[in-house]
Amino acid sequence: MFDPISLAQLADETIGLIRSESLFPFEEIALRLFRYQHLHNPVYAAWCKQIGVNACSVCCVEDIPSLPISAFKQSEVTVLPQRERTGFFSSSGTSQGIRSRHFFNLLTLGVYEASLAGWFRRGFLTDQTLTRQTPSIISLTPPPEQAPCSSLVHMIQALGQIAPSCDYCGSSEAGAAWTVDWGQLEFCLKQANARSEPVVVIGTAFGFVHLLDASQGRTFSLPNGSAILETGGYKNQSRTLTRSELHEYLAALFQLDASQIRTEYGMSELSSQAYDSTGSPGQFTWPPWVNCRVISPETGQPIADGMTGCIEILDLANVGSCMRILTEDLGRMDKGRMVLLGRTENSPQKGCSLFQADI
Repeated sequence: MFDPISLAQLADETIGLIRSESLFPFEEIALRLFRYQHLHNPVYAAWCKQIGVNACSVCCVEDIPSLPISAFKQSEVTVLPQRERTGFFSSSGTSQGIRSRHFFNLLTLGVYEASLAGWFRRGFLTDQTLTRQTPSIISLTPPPEQAPCSSLVHMIQALGQIAPSCDYCGSSEAGAAWTVDWGQLEFCLKQANARSEPVVVIGTAFGFVHLLDASQGRTFSLPNGSAILETGGYKNQSRTLTRSELHEYLAALFQLDASQIRTEYGMSELSSQAYDSTGSPGQFTWPPWVNCRVISPETGQPIADGMTGCIEILDLANVGSCMRILTEDLGRMDKGRMVLLGRTENSPQKGCSLFQADI
């Protein structure tokens, strides 16, 4: 029999771990969180039963089973009773129009915000050697009121609370595709230059492509110490470029060095994000409260560095849903960093199959 523990206790412990320099309680918290989620998340419990995992037999972090990310599209993956849910983040959809949902309440949203703010400071800003002060945020996304279910927009809104200012240069009318306002971006950057205030321009890959296509030879000027943060994702909303092509064009558009362009990896089903670094573009580092590994699609077991497999992520900040998720992304590990290689095929391979639990 496991000791009873509340979601509030787990949230407090996780926030304490996020704010601490010590990772001593990581495994202890992870195991308690697993047991809580197994007990209170019917979807996760059904999946564990289907794959033959008994909660009592899980004694170490490595044994905690992952839930295929497709479950978020097909079921309500949450420990929260319906009456306690205050909202959800939704994916931007697929070609079939199926969107995942990640439910939250004020308690679990607080953990999410602690995670993103903590790693933005430690994983992004500390790698910006040119920046001598906390930069302002300029977003190519719509404002929160136009995209209330976007985890990316909420992330930017939360980061705006620790930045001198946060401006939005995108829009989305009545749920339509996101667009970027060139004139508004130009105005915001002009103000930042006048204040000699460094900025981080944040946008999706397709948002930056729209900006490139509208440039017609024009360029922007960024204040010293500024950076670009590209969050990936084309979603069939623009032509597709390789990361190196996109960053090369953005360097020319914003008149900066390619080392000032960074990439973020995140998704609505997770509560934490990874950033690549100026010295290792395309190699992503997760915060200490996240465990990322690559598993074999044939065996479902972790594989050695340098080998390609399915990316699996354990995110302690996912206190209200499921902390270990099997993504639909392919990658490899390189000295502790995640290298993203593309998407898995929709073939029903062991360890990468679609969620089929009977719940």
